[in-house]
Amino acid sequence: MREFARLLAWKARHGQRGRRRLIGIGLVEHMGDIVAAEPILRQLRHDNPGAYITWCVREPFRALLEHHPLLDEVLTMSCLTEWIFLRRSGIFDRILDLHIQGRECPTCLIRLRRPEGNQKIVHENYLHYGNLLDVMVQYTDLVVRDDKPRLHIPSQVQHAVDRLALPASYAVLHCKSNERDRDWPGEKWRELVDALNRSGMVTLVEVGLQAVVAGEPGSPCRDLCGKVSLLEMAEVIRRATLFVGVESGPAHIANAVGTHGIVMIGPYRGFGQYVPYSGDYGTGANATMLREPTGLSNLATERVVAAIDDFLAGAALRRVRSTKATHDTRRRQDPGVRRQGRQRMTARPRR
Repeated sequence: MREFARLLAWKARHGQRGRRRLIGIGLVEHMGDIVAAEPILRQLRHDNPGAYITWCVREPFRALLEHHPLLDEVLTMSCLTEWIFLRRSGIFDRILDLHIQGRECPTCLIRLRRPEGNQKIVHENYLHYGNLLDVMVQYTDLVVRDDKPRLHIPSQVQHAVDRLALPASYAVLHCKSNERDRDWPGEKWRELVDALNRSGMVTLVEVGLQAVVAGEPGSPCRDLCGKVSLLEMAEVIRRATLFVGVESGPAHIANAVGTHGIVMIGPYRGFGQYVPYSGDYGTGANATMLREPTGLSNLATERVVAAIDDFLAGAALRRVRSTKATHDTRRRQDPGVRRQGRQRMTARPRR
């Protein structure tokens, strides 16, 4: 195993006589899980400033981690089984295995079994134990003090998105997750796009792997599905005025980059009123969760339009207030304005 050989060489050079501890984080997939787990890395680094911290992940998700300033190395795993063997090897001085207990490798059909953490949390009940971050923290001995996820996007990715020439204000749509149970019907997405296009509320951009509305002839929605890299998609979401989508990895990215979200959530694998997000999406400070307990197919298009309309109206009011506050601040800081004000206050009354 190439990654094992690299770690063995590193440990021979740096890990002897207690000079640096080698810590391995294991979470090989998926997009939303990895983004949600980022606060664990920050807390781990805070508690272990001198350690050499690695994160083991599959290649499709490597970009989410490789620019993080607190991570020493990202190790690419071919599948979950490779991580299982690596953690059994004894190479790590400490292991944080963030996978759900009993998770099965879809390639090798080998199940993960580990002794540490809350043994009661399994796939059948994990969302009863809190959001994704809460669940993963219970597999560690950490106390995470800041639960807001962050995503680090390098300047070269920002320059690449500059070349897309996106408008100054737009809404990002993400219509299709990796599981059908989480999706809103395609015909309702088309109804939404038609309604927003008629009203002229906002310019629309669709992201994801496969277009649902943007790829259709004459669609007013710009199609970036499958045309940008993972981090370029994240930067497109970061620049957006609004994210509208199903519960998915891109929604977790929107949470991490601070874009306001309108997220559609229905029953999932028997879970009803679950909250997968931490940070400002979890508290509702920067997101609206549109829940439909009978299934997303029953979520009315009018509810989504109304939520978008409410947010955009509020955003317009906030811009007006911000502009006025900036204008007032500049007036107070202008020496000429202050001098004129003092002259008016000290001027003698005419006789």
